[in-house]
Amino acid sequence: MALNLLNEPIELKKISLKISTLKNYLEALRESYISANDIEIEDSKQTNEIDILINEFFFHAVTNEHFINQEESTDGEKKNLLNNLPFHPEIHPEKLSISNTFLGDINLEFISFFSVLPFIPGQTIVIEFNVPNNFTICSEVITCYNYNLYSKIISQDRPRFRVKAKFNYLREGERTLLRNFLQSVEPIKNHPPKQSQPTQGGEGSEDQEEVA
Repeated sequence: MALNLLNEPIELKKISLKISTLKNYLEALRESYISANDIEIEDSKQTNEIDILINEFFFHAVTNEHFINQEESTDGEKKNLLNNLPFHPEIHPEKLSISNTFLGDINLEFISFFSVLPFIPGQTIVIEFNVPNNFTICSEVITCYNYNLYSKIISQDRPRFRVKAKFNYLREGERTLLRNFLQSVEPIKNHPPKQSQPTQGGEGSEDQEEVA
């Protein structure tokens, strides 16, 4: 959470996240590609060719989605026209962590967030910022601990883990997207209005009454 060190009122912005491991994200892309193109896997050679295509698509997805004009499908979702692939595949709910963070927990190097699922330090994850113009960024998990170990509240949707990750910017364009996002949601500081200073000697003051 952001610390108000200047004793000034600021607006805290809560940001919703969708997080999965890189492995599960690539598997979801692979399943989407096979389903969209009605492919029947016949041998390992075909599997390897699909994996190469998926990896190439993934590493160019940020540039293709946000920096190159793409047409929208009938459901309004942007897709890569070459492979008929969604830029944000549907990931199985059991492999997806619905998380949240605050603006004060993000900078261009690190991010901290609350998560329903635990992650392993050193693991590469894909973080999707669930904002109007959503985008994904790759990160490496630094720490993960159960901050709510002794809570008596039992709920499957309650985030029990606190995670810190480092942005590793695996793909071109990720740093630019994050920088633009942070600049667009900077906290609003409400500065008190400045009081006008009285003029020296009182001459010319608007508040001075004229003596007859």
